[in-house]
Amino acid sequence: MDLPQINRLQKAFLLKMLFWGFFVLVFAYALYINTMMPLVGEDYTNFVWYYHAEPATLIEKVNLIDKVLTKTVTFWSPRIGESLAILLSMFPKVVFNVLNALMFDWLLVVLFSLGYGRFPSPVVKSDLLVLLLLFLLTIWLFPLFGQVFLWKAGVTNHLWATIVVLSFMIPFRLNLTKQYELHGWLKISGYVLLGAMAGLSMENTSAAVFFLLINYFVCALSRKAIDWKWIFPILSFGIGLGYLLLSPGTTRRRLYYLQFRYDDDLTGIHLYLNRLYRIVPDFIRSSSTLLIVLMVSLILFFLLIWWRKHNLLQMYKQSSRNWLALIAMFSTSLLAVLLLTAAPYQSDQRRAFTMFWLLAILLTAILISSILENLPGKLSFVLAGLMGAFLLLQMVQIGLIISKFSRENDVRMEIIDQALKNGDKEVILPAITSPDSRVLETREILSDLGERYAMYYGFDKVMIEK
Repeated sequence: MDLPQINRLQKAFLLKMLFWGFFVLVFAYALYINTMMPLVGEDYTNFVWYYHAEPATLIEKVNLIDKVLTKTVTFWSPRIGESLAILLSMFPKVVFNVLNALMFDWLLVVLFSLGYGRFPSPVVKSDLLVLLLLFLLTIWLFPLFGQVFLWKAGVTNHLWATIVVLSFMIPFRLNLTKQYELHGWLKISGYVLLGAMAGLSMENTSAAVFFLLINYFVCALSRKAIDWKWIFPILSFGIGLGYLLLSPGTTRRRLYYLQFRYDDDLTGIHLYLNRLYRIVPDFIRSSSTLLIVLMVSLILFFLLIWWRKHNLLQMYKQSSRNWLALIAMFSTSLLAVLLLTAAPYQSDQRRAFTMFWLLAILLTAILISSILENLPGKLSFVLAGLMGAFLLLQMVQIGLIISKFSRENDVRMEIIDQALKNGDKEVILPAITSPDSRVLETREILSDLGERYAMYYGFDKVMIEK
């Protein structure tokens, strides 16, 4: 074995170590901040049984879980996120912490696969750069990071639900790059099941993705780039979505919000314009920083095309199908935002922008990586190093914010533990001084937070200092 070959093997080994080490780092960090983040707000009312009220036998537990899930699905929401939140309440929070840390890693893989039409390779240096950018942009620019990535009730309903939908899209996306065979009834059955779950994820997101995949299937079938078996997962997706939109629970939830007369008895085009008027300002306010970074990246990308015209135009021709797929998915995410005009809710709907934010981050990461790869070697290396340092700074900043809130919550828990030992029926808890922000959602905004504590722990009254 000659020296150049040994050097190549050493470089490949180092790249693999860096690749898997990166995923271990992401997992460890996600596990740390999720462990530090306590239960808040609706987390306390998602429990199947309350404190000191756990059923004595396994059969009683199963029956109670079945009763609560049936009631939730039938009378309020058939979303899979609602059911997952209830199921997870049976286990210690550490189970959720580990699962959500794994989801951090899987999300990066999903986004990369949707962007490039293949899974990331541990021996391709540029793949690691893109994954690093995806992680950096997510923890730096994702607008409601705390609500969607850390708050337990928000995670199951929005992050995990969106990941299910995006994961369902991966085989279709892979088929655009190289014809992906869907064969074997076991694989097809599993994919059909995933399709039903994806349909039950989020009304606006699932509906937008369903339209995209139907269009893709028809076009690909006409080009003979896909076989007829792909219709089965799409149909299961449509069935799940149909049940989500038309179920009695969804109807009851819609009627519940209509009674608050948020739409001022408007009908027709005026009704939807009124809802659009409520959605667009929220969308612009919450997405502004991310949109600015995306636009700056796009401008720099086009400037680089002008500067290195031949190289980048050749690169575009080679990956034009990837760019078209990105544009189609990004447009679909915008459609998902617009579909919120069909919902009569006045409550905060910004978490339903999750798909758009993730795909905007994906597009930004691909643009930045394309820019870095076409800059002079030393400059590219320096910029990559600066981004790595900035990533560590963001990780430390988020950790400090969550740690401070965790310490304040620990003081509350100590007071509650002492009150339980003393048999007190009324409890006064100190106010939380940690302000709500992009990375933290304390749920102190809930006016009935004291009632939630009281209901879960069995107190007559829980008051929270102003």
